[in-house]
Amino acid sequence: MEVNQDLQKDILSLISMLDEPDINLYGKISQSIINIGDPAMEMLEEAKENTFDPDMSERLEEVILAIHTNNIKEDLKAWKHSYNKDILQLLQILNKFHNRRLDTLELNNRVNSMHKVIWLEMNEDLTSLECIRLVNHFVFRTWQYKPDTSDKPETNLFFLNNAIKNKTAHPSILGALYLGLCQRLNLPVYYVALPENFILAYTSQTSFKPAIETTIVLFYTNPLLEGIIFNMSEIEKFLKNHDVISKPEFFEPADNLLVASLLLREMKELYQASGNQMKINGVNQLINSLV
Repeated sequence: MEVNQDLQKDILSLISMLDEPDINLYGKISQSIINIGDPAMEMLEEAKENTFDPDMSERLEEVILAIHTNNIKEDLKAWKHSYNKDILQLLQILNKFHNRRLDTLELNNRVNSMHKVIWLEMNEDLTSLECIRLVNHFVFRTWQYKPDTSDKPETNLFFLNNAIKNKTAHPSILGALYLGLCQRLNLPVYYVALPENFILAYTSQTSFKPAIETTIVLFYTNPLLEGIIFNMSEIEKFLKNHDVISKPEFFEPADNLLVASLLLREMKELYQASGNQMKINGVNQLINSLV
């Protein structure tokens, strides 16, 4: 981003003062840079690369992350107010939050390629079950995706670029990827908020509609078990076995906003496990931006 000379001088002057020992003055200086936003990013990154002072490096990273988080908040707000609330786009936004140097164009191309491969095999004569079996064929057999089932989930596998690269994903990311592909294929598939699970409902609508209508669930599928298909009785059995009081939302299609909230909560938990306080603060801001 081109920055005029006067603004460049102001930014460099502010950056040089980030080692201010007075915490209140530091707060005002850092906020001034944050308010400038993207025009300051390149100079902040350069200053961070060239400093040998760990305290200065931490402060520079704090300001960089604050500007980056503001950008992601705007992306997330735009996603929230978009018509489709596209899950695959959401996954890319969260991925970008984690890795600000992410090649978003390459990631988007890979996602679009996955969608296209399945779409080319779709036709109007396929039944609902055949459509899901086709998605299962590509996701679990051809591409061999699987959930990360380790006791301590790996943070990197929560993010789409690494999930695609390793063919292994955090369970909720695998579920969201599967859901996003189904919805891009215009299949009437929705998330269902069953505790401790990531299951999906295939409804009687003729196509995917962002605004959920009163509809009949034809069947459920579990992308964490290679897209196994089941019915309501299996959910009732699960609730009974786990002594969970039944609620309508454990059976009903949910809005994609609920998926976003779930993913943000789980992302926060991963950062808490690693003790990354700056990222935790950033995720809290993202969560608030969805309210």
